[in-house]
Amino acid sequence: MKNIVKLIIAFICGLTIVNLANAAEFVIKGTYNGKNLYLYNPHNDDQDFCISEFYVNGVRFTAPKSSALDVDLSHLLTETNVTIKIIHTEVCEPKLMNPNVLRRNQEFHFSALEIAKSQLSWIGKGEQKHGVYFIEAFKHDSWATVKVVNAQGHTSSNPYAEEVALHSGVNKFRIRYVNNHGKMFFSKEIVYFSDKESVSFFP
Repeated sequence: MKNIVKLIIAFICGLTIVNLANAAEFVIKGTYNGKNLYLYNPHNDDQDFCISEFYVNGVRFTAPKSSALDVDLSHLLTETNVTIKIIHTEVCEPKLMNPNVLRRNQEFHFSALEIAKSQLSWIGKGEQKHGVYFIEAFKHDSWATVKVVNAQGHTSSNPYAEEVALHSGVNKFRIRYVNNHGKMFFSKEIVYFSDKESVSFFP
């Protein structure tokens, strides 16, 4: 029963444990999101450390003699698929301390967009650092950028409120978000009718 529970937990966490002749193999798969992996490396029965070596996408590394291992992944590009294979003695088990770092980031999306008077507000979710918003207005049969806003860069909800210039009649806006890889996301178009009187100039 204990072994069954162990296999279920490993499946849920996206981990695979394979018993070898004199060692065991601990496999972690996910997506690199800019953070390193931390492992707890206990002692085995011989008072040696549990992990002997590990592989990052097939590249072999010798494990340092330490109870805390920092698996440096900074040589990888963000959003790269990662497979980490850890070789350890079968009488002990290493522990992954931060399993969430290899989960795929939430895809960006707009969760709200509205305009009241001259204030355009929206919420962005799943942002990346150094992302940028472009507020666009529909003018002369084409979209034109009227304001640029730096994104807050959090994956949680990020609220924004920006003043926009309105003219008399129909005003149409949309927002374009560009992440740090250049990928673009567009909000829905929003239309606002202003009863603001047009300004006339006389000589």
